[in-house]
Amino acid sequence: PSSGRRRLLRARSPPAGRGRRVLVVAATAVALLGTALAGVYGPWRDGSDPGATTDDPPGPVCDRTIAFLGPLGDPSLQRLAVQMRDGAAFAVARYNEADPGCQIKLVEYDSEDHREGAARAARRIVDDTRTVGVVGPLFTNEARNAGPILEAAGLPFVSPSITTAALRELGWRHYFPLMADEGMQARAGIVYLRSTLPAITCFIVYDDSDYGLATSAAVRASPGVTVAGEQRITTAQTRFADTATAVVRSGAGAIFFGGFAGAGGPLLRQLREAGFTGTFVGADGLLDDQFAAAAGPAAAPAVVTGPRLPATEATDNFVGRFEAKYGTKAEGYEGYAYDAANILLTGLAAGVDTRPRMRDHIAGHEHGGVMFSRYRFAASGAPDPADARVARYAIVGGKLEYQGTAKIV
Repeated sequence: PSSGRRRLLRARSPPAGRGRRVLVVAATAVALLGTALAGVYGPWRDGSDPGATTDDPPGPVCDRTIAFLGPLGDPSLQRLAVQMRDGAAFAVARYNEADPGCQIKLVEYDSEDHREGAARAARRIVDDTRTVGVVGPLFTNEARNAGPILEAAGLPFVSPSITTAALRELGWRHYFPLMADEGMQARAGIVYLRSTLPAITCFIVYDDSDYGLATSAAVRASPGVTVAGEQRITTAQTRFADTATAVVRSGAGAIFFGGFAGAGGPLLRQLREAGFTGTFVGADGLLDDQFAAAAGPAAAPAVVTGPRLPATEATDNFVGRFEAKYGTKAEGYEGYAYDAANILLTGLAAGVDTRPRMRDHIAGHEHGGVMFSRYRFAASGAPDPADARVARYAIVGGKLEYQGTAKIV
């Protein structure tokens, strides 16, 4: 590589017992071309590296592109899509600043209506033979329509925002979501409860959606939890007298709700009215102002977990650098898209020049980032729960307020 980029690229030995190289995004800025830049670290070796191997690639790839796929033209989702587009673009811009003679392009594709529009965009992406990886899709419907096309073409796609566990049941080998899915979020809520209560007797209420089934299953499988009882409701249900009575009679010290805000708020209010004083726990289906408002003034204690950490949790002065670049503050998703793009960029920096090799690079390495210190992927493509961090919220003064992170394991 050029002397500028070589100064940024280093290798670290894998941790004991692990057969992977470790790729990390630098935690501190370094001087490069007269500009302070944080380095993208890849599996590079030079003569001074005692861990050098003879099979390392000769230099970075300079004639490939990364695609960004999201609903950039959808008024209802455009704001989130632009946040993530800017995060990915920021990563590519910083990478290109490291070596003006070796540039990577980020090409944007609008998924339009998330359905046929996503499929059309995916076909355009795979037709560009220079494209070796995708940041996106961003939402579940997009993935259901674009994913089969990207998968069939052997094109790796890294989603910075999708949390739907059911997508992994489709058997896609090229799909890598960064965020904790709904089951992981539910487990994180239980792990937090275990840290605050000597013993957990939990009543499970869940709705009839895939989300309700996935989150409730995760709670049942969580160690250290005694299930006091269960009830299944409908997503449209708002009257819970029988459920509240069952919860109180069970003597449970906590309730987990696998469902959404429209039912969760009324359920919590009616539980308190029936005399339940334990902790109410839910996942990101409750991350809506409607939930806290409907729950009423006696809602606490209530714990809600979610996959997206606020941007202030990002390392490497990401928030400050992003604001300096775009004149606006990062809100959260920007950092995940930045990390997704950097996972692909470290592959290009290491000489990865084909779609199959990029897939192997993503699956076979550990990757650093600003939102998580480390990303690793299971054979299913799921993020390693030992690395993922989940946000924890509580109802305070009638509103959901961020309280910090919660561990999944």
